[in-house]
Amino acid sequence: MPKSNHNHTLTVFAMNFDRMIMSLHFGRHFWLDDEGDLMSCPTFQDGTPDLDNHDYVLDWEDTSEVNLGNLLRIHRSLLEDF
Repeated sequence: MPKSNHNHTLTVFAMNFDRMIMSLHFGRHFWLDDEGDLMSCPTFQDGTPDLDNHDYVLDWEDTSEVNLGNLLRIHRSLLEDF
């Protein structure tokens, strides 16, 4: 089910965890783990998450080209339901 947030389209998937957001901007899925830490994984071309390649956003080494505004909007949206 699509969700619009500040003119950015986010797609939400219900899975084993509470909620995931698929970001077209990042080409990744995002969710919170049980401790509330932001996680991500690549998105396959068919729109499904590549969970075999998940990571913690905190561990991203090079964030120089990351649009922090978009990332913070995703994080805030996930926290609303945490």
